[in-house]
This record gives sequence, structure tokens and C-alpha cells, in this order.
Amino acid sequence: MTPTNPAEELLQLARTADKKGYPAETVEYYRAASRLDSSLPFSARLAHAKNLMELGRLNAADEMFGAITDPPSDGLWLLHLNKGRVCDELLDDPSAILHFTECINANPGSTMAYVFLACTYIGMQEFERAIKMLHRGVAAEGDRDEVYLILGNCYRALREYDLARLAYLKALEITPEYPDAKKALRDVDAALDVMRRTSTSGCTAETLDEWLETVKTAELADRPSEAVELLKAIVASKQPMPPWAWIALADELRMIGRYEESEQVFASITDVPHDKARYILNLFKGQLCLDRGNVERAIGCFTEATDANPRETAPYVFLSRAYVKRQQPEKAVEVLQRALAAEGDHAEVHLNIGYCHRTLGQYELAREALLKALEVSPGYAGAEEALQDVEGALKAVRGELQ
Repeated sequence: MTPTNPAEELLQLARTADKKGYPAETVEYYRAASRLDSSLPFSARLAHAKNLMELGRLNAADEMFGAITDPPSDGLWLLHLNKGRVCDELLDDPSAILHFTECINANPGSTMAYVFLACTYIGMQEFERAIKMLHRGVAAEGDRDEVYLILGNCYRALREYDLARLAYLKALEITPEYPDAKKALRDVDAALDVMRRTSTSGCTAETLDEWLETVKTAELADRPSEAVELLKAIVASKQPMPPWAWIALADELRMIGRYEESEQVFASITDVPHDKARYILNLFKGQLCLDRGNVERAIGCFTEATDANPRETAPYVFLSRAYVKRQQPEKAVEVLQRALAAEGDHAEVHLNIGYCHRTLGQYELAREALLKALEVSPGYAGAEEALQDVEGALKAVRGELQ
């Protein structure tokens, strides 16, 4: 049907942009429509807030979700789901849990809220509560393969590898080529093999170097549980581990979600022989702090990493992400501008600058940064998609001003 008024035409443009996955363009068309009609339907206000969240404008999204007080009965669960998501991004776990629980109460037949609630519990290291939610989630409708994957991850974090294996196999029954489940299954199979081998023969002084090489192989193959079991076996054998192996143990524990144990290992590392080791240690510690929602500590760690290794782009990128998490994209841009004088992936740096400017609504600056990313790396998928989004947002803004 042809739109009968300008507001409806803008709403249709916003819906089209939303389907394409262009949050900035979507937000600008919804903003223009709301200026013409202050009583937009629930679906439009919800989508507007959701896309603000996707852009990283979390406080604005939270405020807009809070202003929606008239959801239809069949939309209440979606409102609570998205309120929970923005609370989770804002590191407000109690409010996230409340909204995800309300979402389940309003629509117990969808897997989505079970997954989000379980992930919140995982971040809090409450794996048993997460497992309880996921067992309820497998009886719901939706992406049950994802439910089984996260259930397997919970069991893997608890070192219950046999149960993890069963969950991953269930995910693969539903989606046989599910890459994350296939990768995780390889990891737990390798961890089980290590546990079987170490039950009969441990690491010795003569085999230590061989074991450490096997750890490096597991790391390169992205098998964190295998690496953890190998390193734990070396520790149990009382063989001396070099500093890099202790750092590896802490980071591999982080990767499988065992944050508290990871933090304990990091705290025990006192022998850091040179700047490169200090750089890696602080880079990994910063990632753990960010995973745990401790943004201030993450900023401190990433700052130390840049001090130890100012010649590479990677620590600046991680530091910028911490500032973005703290809702300071302008500070992130300052950090990323420093990264351009370092060696490394400049396309990634320009991409992140573009994202930050997009979050701030500075679409011309975002466009410039994204074009630079594409100059450095033609065909860079993330930059191409973001560029289309900001160019659409610029058209929306120009149309609003005409």
C-alpha cells in the first residue's frame, strides 16, 4: 500500500533499513518520523530503541525503552527482552536478570530469554543456575542448537567434559554443520584424551619441553580446554613452567569462562622478565577484566599494555573498546588516532574509528574513517557494511532537513 502521509513513508524507510541491518540509517528515519508524529506505534518505538542499542548509544536506548509503557500483550516479552539486553550491556546484572525473567514469564515458549538469562548467569560465574535455565530452554521453540551449545559451554567450564560432549552432539544433531559446536566438540574430545593419558603417566623433566610444545599446538588450534588440562597436568607434576605458560593458563581459563580461576592464576604471576611478557600479561588481564564487567581495571591493564608495547596497534584497539564500553566513544577515538602511528592492522583501526563516530552521530567523520579502512584493505566486509549504513544515515538526515 502506498504511504498516505510523510511519517508513514519515513517509517517504511526505517523498516527497510532495519531489515538490512543498518542501525544508523534506521535510527535517523525513526527519529525523523517521530518528529512528524509523536504517537508512533509500539513496534516503531521498540525498533528505534533497539537500533540505538545496536549503535552503542546505550543510555539513549535505555531511556527510550523505559518510556515505552503501553506494550500490547503480545509485545510485552519483546520489551522485557530488549530491556534486559541493554541492562546487560550497561553491566546492570540484577536489572538484566529481572527483565529476562519477566520475558520468560510473558513468553515461556521462546528460547531467546533463556539464552540471554543463562549468559548473564555465566558472566556472574553461576553456572548451575545457567544450566537450569538452559534445560528449560531446550523445551522451547527457537534456536535449540544454540541452547545446547551454551549448555555444553557451561559443562566445559565446570570440567564436566562428558556432559559437555553430549550437549555439543545434541547441537550437531539439530544443525550438523554448526561450526561453533564442531570446534567445541573437538576441544572437549582433546581434553578428555589428555585426562585419560595423564591418569596413567604425567609430565616429567625429560618430557616437559614436549608437553609445552603440545600446549602451543592446542592454543593455535583454538582448543582451550585441552591447553588447560595439559598445563594443569604440568603443574600437578611439580615441573617448573616458564612465565608464558602461566600466562597461557590464565588466558585459556578465561576463554572457557572460568573467570575466578583465571584471575587467581594471573594474581600468582610475579615473574615478568621483559616488556613483551608484560605487554601480553596486561593485554590478557585486560580482556579478563572486560569479560567480568570491570571496565576501570580493564582500562588500567590495556593502558599498561600500550606503555609496554606502543609500537603495535593491538593494545590501542583493546583500550578503545574499553572506553566504548564505558560509553566514552570520543575518548576511544583519541586512543585509536594514536594507534595509527603504530604498526599493525590499520584497517581495523580506521574501522573502529568509524564505529565510534557512527555511535556519536558524526556520520561524515565516520564515512571518512570507513573509506580509509577500505583504502588500506579493499573489500573489508565490516567497513563496507558500515559505510553503507552511514551513507544511508546521511541521506536520512539530509532528507529530514529539506
